[in-house]
Amino acid sequence: MKTIKIFFILTLLCQNLYLKAQITIRDTESNENISFVELRDLAGRILGMSDENGIVSKDVIEKIEKGNSNDILIYHMSYKPLQIGKNRLLEMNSINLTRNIIMLDEVVVSSNSKTTSFLVLKGYFRSYNIIDNQLKSYADGMVEYLYPNSSKNDILIKRIQERSFLLPGGKGVPALMNINIVGPRIPDMNLTNESAAKTYSFFDNENQDYFLFAKNKTVRVNKIPLENGKNAILQEISYLTAEDKKVVRRFGNESIHEYHNESSVYNASDSTEISLENLIYHKEIRKFKMKGKNDERFQDVEDVGEFFVEKVDYLQEKPKGFSRFTGFNGFSNYSSKFWEQNSAKKLYNPLPDAILKSLNNDIIELKNINR
Repeated sequence: MKTIKIFFILTLLCQNLYLKAQITIRDTESNENISFVELRDLAGRILGMSDENGIVSKDVIEKIEKGNSNDILIYHMSYKPLQIGKNRLLEMNSINLTRNIIMLDEVVVSSNSKTTSFLVLKGYFRSYNIIDNQLKSYADGMVEYLYPNSSKNDILIKRIQERSFLLPGGKGVPALMNINIVGPRIPDMNLTNESAAKTYSFFDNENQDYFLFAKNKTVRVNKIPLENGKNAILQEISYLTAEDKKVVRRFGNESIHEYHNESSVYNASDSTEISLENLIYHKEIRKFKMKGKNDERFQDVEDVGEFFVEKVDYLQEKPKGFSRFTGFNGFSNYSSKFWEQNSAKKLYNPLPDAILKSLNNDIIELKNINR
C-alpha cells in the first residue's frame, strides 16, 4: 500500500511538472489558440514566440525564468498587448488575449495594364538590430521595391530618404548581419488557405535570400476584424522555429538560427485575394546566435524589420536608380522629417520603451549627406 501511495504522489508531481512545462495562449472570446505571439522582456528583446499551435515551449519558459526582467510583454498585432509580471506568468498554464479591432491606411494604386512589366511598392520602412541586450543599429526611411513580372529577376530597392543610427565603438557582428531591409516576397499562392496550420515545401531554388535556411515552413492565414465591420487577411509564416535550429558556417563565421517569422496584412476579404497589390503591412523577425572567426563566444542577435505600404505603381519599362543592396547604408540621407509623418499610420506601433530610450541616448545618427 505504501508503494502505491508513493507511486501516486510521484505521478501527480510529474503531471504538475508537465503542465508547468508549457503555456497556452488563447483568444478570450473564441478560446482558440493563438500562434506566433511574441514574448518580450522590458529591454524589447524577443525571448520566444508561441508555436503554430499557440504553445509557449518549455525552453522559452526557462529563458523567461532565468532572465532579469520582472515583467514580460505579450504581443500580437491582432490583439491588445499585455504586460504580465514574471512570477505570475510562471504560475500560469494559459494566457488569454483580447482581440484588437484595427484600421487600415489607404494605399494609392495606379491603373493596371495588360502590358505591365514591373510593379513598384512605395512606403516607409524601419529596421533595428539588437546584440546581447543592446540596440546596435537602427534605420528607417522611404523606399521603393521593384518587382519584375518574372521570377527569374531579383527584387530591387531604391532608397528615397533614410536615417541611419549606430552604437559607437565596441565589437559587433559582420556588416552583412547588421540590418537587412529586403522587401516582402511575392506571395506564394500555395500558402493562401484558411485551414489549420500546415507544412509546405520551401521556396524554389531561385530564392537566394541569405537568411532562409529552413527546409519547410508553417503558415497561418486568418481573418482579422476591421473597424468598419469588414475583415482583412493576416498571413503568418514561420520559416524556422526554435525546435528546428539551424547551424550555418560561412565566411569563417558560425551562426545558430532560432527564429525566422513573417507577418503580412492584406486589404482583402478572402485568402484567394492575397497579392502584392493588396499588401498593407509587412513584418519580419530573425533571431540567431552569431560567432565571428576569432570570437570566443556567441552573441545573441535579433533583427526586426517593418514595411508600411503607401503606393502601388504599375510600370511598362524598368525605372533607373534601383539596386540589389539591402544592407545597412552607413549614412543618413533625408530632406524632411518623414518619420514624424509615418508615426500616424494606423498599424504603426511605438518602439519598445527600452529601444526608444537607447535610440535617443546611446546610439548616434550617422552624417546626413543632405544637411
